[in-house]
Amino acid sequence: MSTIRLSIEIHCSQPNWAKLQPETVCPCYRLYLNNELITERSWQFGDNYFINEEIYANLEIDNTYKLTLEPLIKIPGLAKFHVSNFNCFEREHVILTSDDLSITFKLR
Repeated sequence: MSTIRLSIEIHCSQPNWAKLQPETVCPCYRLYLNNELITERSWQFGDNYFINEEIYANLEIDNTYKLTLEPLIKIPGLAKFHVSNFNCFEREHVILTSDDLSITFKLR
């Protein structure tokens, strides 16, 4: 098992009405590595603003892992999240699958 540094960018787009009331409609999210909660955040997102999450985790080489973002949105239509620009710094990796809210990867 090795300590591995991972990074992922999180973007949140919001309709204009939500941006006018940031104190009442702040979007939140949770980030999981497999089923383990890594962080929970509430953040005032600006236009075209990305949050870079850096994660340090003890991971086994040749195993498959999944990073998942769980939006915590109290008002329907408040925000749309997506993840991008995944990177693993200490080891080679291959991305097996990805969508707006998750990335599955294998360390080599």
